[in-house]
Amino acid sequence: MKNILVGICGSIAGYKSPLIIRELQKKDYPVKVMMTEAAQNFISPRVLQYLLRDEIYSESFNSYQNFKIPHIDAAQWADLILISPASANTIAKLSLGISDNLLTSTLLAFQGPVLIAPAMNSKMWENPKTQEHVENLKKRGRVIIYPETGELACGTTGSGRLAELSKIILEVEKALTPPLLKNLKVVVSAGGSCEYIDQVRVITNLSSGKMGVSFARNAYLHHAKEVSLVHSPSVPPPGGIKSIPSLISDEFRKNLEVEAEHSDLLIMSAAISDFKPLNPVSGKIPRKDNLSLNLVSNPDIVAGLKKKFPHLFVLGFALETENYIDKARQKIKQKNLDMILVNSLQSLNNECADAWLLNNQGEILCEFKNTAKNIIAQRTLKIIADQLST
Repeated sequence: MKNILVGICGSIAGYKSPLIIRELQKKDYPVKVMMTEAAQNFISPRVLQYLLRDEIYSESFNSYQNFKIPHIDAAQWADLILISPASANTIAKLSLGISDNLLTSTLLAFQGPVLIAPAMNSKMWENPKTQEHVENLKKRGRVIIYPETGELACGTTGSGRLAELSKIILEVEKALTPPLLKNLKVVVSAGGSCEYIDQVRVITNLSSGKMGVSFARNAYLHHAKEVSLVHSPSVPPPGGIKSIPSLISDEFRKNLEVEAEHSDLLIMSAAISDFKPLNPVSGKIPRKDNLSLNLVSNPDIVAGLKKKFPHLFVLGFALETENYIDKARQKIKQKNLDMILVNSLQSLNNECADAWLLNNQGEILCEFKNTAKNIIAQRTLKIIADQLST
């Protein structure tokens, strides 16, 4: 795993640093911490030492253990530096090349990716000088994890609040992930659609959307130019991804058509209802002993999208209870798919899945047995990227 150095500056948002460190540790990243003098006014170094079970970098040239120079030692150890929270003062120093403390000296000696998550009062963040420094850092290849708008520590509401934890972690992972999908626009569908019986009740399915979210997240991590997620409202989209909530199958179809027109890759993992009531009732059907519904077939969205946009590389999905491979091969031909991922029923609403990936010739490219959906997404996207690059 890659080594991550977390730089903490003087900001009230420093209290969130242990949460960030803990999440990185959960993902098995080796983590070290470097604090500015101002940061220690907001969070005790001892708290972070207990969390890391290691010493932290806190003073420039305060120790020459094993004759190592702290800022050079840290710069050589790290594969990535995350500054979170980044104060206006540190951002200005980095922009101007000032190295008057341990953190700024380390960054001047570091050659790898640097991610900067600012946190400050909105007046400070919106100040033209701060924005000038931010743009200067972006031009040098530094990644800015932009702050959010919300309630600030001073009691006001505005921009400058530290980005959500999930967004920060996502950007760290992206910076350490190879750009397999660079310059590609990707659209992913996730979750199950609903069909109205009346204005209160619906027909739906048990799709959790976990597989689609895994594909969307991994497409983003692999530096796709743009990732759009067309999803049921119950599916929480990952940060940094264009979210397009859709409820009924017709909404899915319309939204997918808009996104697919200018996309390169469609991951069609949503469980779209095969049937819908012929005549949905206005209002609410009163309770009765028996109720019969007349159902009609929904249009096949993925087949329609492939026909309308032949340039689109389409990965279709299927959930089967038997004869998985034979049924997958039939759907490849029926829908004119480029690839298909067929799942077993045991995969429904679980974290792991049994699945088979087939190409448009019906050949099995990969078999997954009780594999985490995130891993399935990673491996499948790598196979797709390899095919698209040939």
